Amino acid sequence: MHRIVTVSCEFGSGGRELGRRLAKILHMEYYDYEMIAEMTRRVEFAKDYAQRTAECNLLKELAEKSDCVIVGCCADYILSCYKPYRIFVYADIGRKQERCRLKGKWNKELSAKELKHRILEVEQRQVESYSLVTGQTWGGKHHYGLCVNTTDISIEEIAFYISNMFLSFAWKHKEND
Repeated sequence: MHRIVTVSCEFGSGGRELGRRLAKILHMEYYDYEMIAEMTRRVEFAKDYAQRTAECNLLKELAEKSDCVIVGCCADYILSCYKPYRIFVYADIGRKQERCRLKGKWNKELSAKELKHRILEVEQRQVESYSLVTGQTWGGKHHYGLCVNTTDISIEEIAFYISNMFLSFAWKHKEND
């Protein structure tokens, strides 16, 4: 069985960047929700249900193909039978706003209040989507092996520490399962 890391994250918390860095350090494939959506969009689907089913099937195919890091897509739940290492990434709203502005996600001229509102809208859609697919609470700490607050530490440092944890403990532990 391949090694799989799933990363769920609050919008603007740096989860995608963390996933990319982990994949690079650990020499694993990297996939995120935009990549998965694009792969499944290439095939015409008449209904959202068919689209979601295609995404689930694609996630399973990717997990069976190689070691990988997958960000989003309810991968922590969908791939639970593969025993992935599940990480949840979060940050305080000020840090998420700062990261969104640095990444150019939205116009830098949005007020702090408007940007906060947009971030919270995106997160509400994440909550609703996750609940619809899984019947569980998105971000619930008991669903994850590791919850990481990116407010006061760089994503680069976090990726370094997590990858070292995997290399020195987690992978060895998984081999004994």
